Amino acid sequence: MEKTSNISELNFQKTLPKHVKRRMREIKGSIGRIYLKNEYRNKKEEERFQNKVFNGLMEMISNNDHI
Repeated sequence: MEKTSNISELNFQKTLPKHVKRRMREIKGSIGRIYLKNEYRNKKEEERFQNKVFNGLMEMISNNDHI
């Protein structure tokens, strides 16, 4: 693993790609990256919840438990 002097990388103990390193040098870029990762995580969580609800409804309908 490469050594790094980037503070944000040292916090996560992970060496990031060069294009991310450039973005993380500035506070604005770091905040933007954190915001986008949070939005992506929220979107995936919402999709998982919708799938769980849909699968539950389909199971209930197929078992005739709703009657």
